[in-house]
Amino acid sequence: MGTDRLITSKDHASVQISIADVDADGKALSTSTTFALCGQVRADGEADDSLNRLATKSGLLKGVWSYQK
Repeated sequence: MGTDRLITSKDHASVQISIADVDADGKALSTSTTFALCGQVRADGEADDSLNRLATKSGLLKGVWSYQK
């Protein structure tokens, strides 16, 4: 579920999640990938599915998310 909507200053239920990039030894690098989820996505119970979809699309996960109607 992608809304492509702007997260306003009044959306106090929104979250921003940063996932650190790591090297082969599992040590955090100085870079990260950031995802923002609006309050509506969280309220609808779609946050976990949305985060899996976004992480899969950006190459952080493989074989976790699949489209279901």
